[in-house]
Amino acid sequence: MKRIFKIISITILILLSVSVFAIFTQYRNYKKLETVKFNNSFVKDTIPFYYSNSGHILIDVSIQGSKKTYPFILDSGASNMVFNPNINKFNFESNGYAIGKGASGNYFLSKIKKINSINIRSLKLKNFNAQEINHNFDCMQNIYGIIGLGLMHNFNWQIDFKNKIIIVTKTLENLNLGNHKIELKLKENQFSHHLELPIKLASKASSTKVKIDLGNNGNLSIEESEMYRDSLNLRFKKIIGTQLSGLGQKEFSMSKEKKYLSDTLILNSNFEILNFSFSTNPNSLNLLGLGFFKKFKTTVSWPNKLLILEPYDQQSNFVDKTFGFDISYDKNGDIIINSIIENTPATQNKLILNSKIISINNIKNNLCVLKDILKKNDSVSLKLLSNNKIKEYKLEKKPLFE
Repeated sequence: MKRIFKIISITILILLSVSVFAIFTQYRNYKKLETVKFNNSFVKDTIPFYYSNSGHILIDVSIQGSKKTYPFILDSGASNMVFNPNINKFNFESNGYAIGKGASGNYFLSKIKKINSINIRSLKLKNFNAQEINHNFDCMQNIYGIIGLGLMHNFNWQIDFKNKIIIVTKTLENLNLGNHKIELKLKENQFSHHLELPIKLASKASSTKVKIDLGNNGNLSIEESEMYRDSLNLRFKKIIGTQLSGLGQKEFSMSKEKKYLSDTLILNSNFEILNFSFSTNPNSLNLLGLGFFKKFKTTVSWPNKLLILEPYDQQSNFVDKTFGFDISYDKNGDIIINSIIENTPATQNKLILNSKIISINNIKNNLCVLKDILKKNDSVSLKLLSNNKIKEYKLEKKPLFE
């Protein structure tokens, strides 16, 4: 009996030792992703940006001293990443492993790649580390990676969405800030450098922490249990169909997402937004995204733990117009309707889930172009194949909540 007890004790000790070693190794490897040297002479620079077809902020980056530049996503919600197969030609040195976390909360293991040098205009970086990610996301085929938290936490980033420029500075004093600015205190996760902001989804709701995430295209994404915690009785619409999760997860999953309308979103005692739409999902992280930030000249300051917002308009509209459906490739490479929001033009016109897209505004076979048409136009002509019949529709965008 004593021998059995001794064997069990030794086994437990070994398992604990392995676990502690794994945690220590992971922590050490994760720290590599935030280790970067930059030129001490750097004070301030202005970086032009543009958008990918997927809606992400793109900046041009020079790698390993190359004269050519490559598009990277600027994302305050992710670590530095490089995407396969695009980066294979650079033959980056392997530098350990890291565990990542996708937008749906899923974990994934990835290699760390060491990059000798990266230049973003006058900002020169050495010993830059990034997670290597295999990805196959729609409309992101020509993007090389993500400039994320490992670099961003060293600076202040002012994003002017109207003029499509980003001003990067070492100190907040080097930025021009307007008289009508709104300052919100942030908290930083010292391990991952994520910045968090407390909000309330309604006047009677408890405080909810959300991450500042420039890589999320929506206004706000919330884990669905937040709604049940406070028994909030808000208007909502269900989404039927499928959705793609975040980086690091390739599979399609059944959508359990809902769209909600809050009468009052409270960011602090002096800043409230009326009629604010947001989404929930059982597996979602709490993320404040680009749909929100685009309404403001937005300054994210890690050194000062501040979010500074300068409104472009006196009254911003946070309830988007929509056709009520989205499209993607299916497993056969056909473009289909992959999700439909209830009580929208899509359901009013009786569009059928998984219908094949023949054309949108007479354009065929290019998902990224078709997504762009749906984003930029308030009316479209659809030709669909469903139940072996070709049907034509004309749709007009309507507010998600009226």
